[in-house]
Amino acid sequence: MIKLTNGYYIDVEERQYVLGIPKKVEQVNKTTGETVIKTIMSEAKYYSTLDYALMGFWRLMRRKKLSTFDGTLQEALEVVREQDDKMFKLLDCVREGA
Repeated sequence: MIKLTNGYYIDVEERQYVLGIPKKVEQVNKTTGETVIKTIMSEAKYYSTLDYALMGFWRLMRRKKLSTFDGTLQEALEVVREQDDKMFKLLDCVREGA
């Protein structure tokens, strides 16, 4: 899994990328009674490429920040710029580590 920020991860599967917050859950096999701990993604969103998953995360972070916002359009645009700067810093860290 690829760790992002705010508890979000991208899980790389065979045919898709899953963006979400991983949670551990216990499942009981009804036949055997065996308890298995699995990781599921809450708030899961599915993407065909890593690029789309990262863009989805970017949009999600913007939307979450603006959902609690109350102000003018100019102030809202500043919030969007701040979120964009955070994403660019995150991407820069990825590039520097490569």
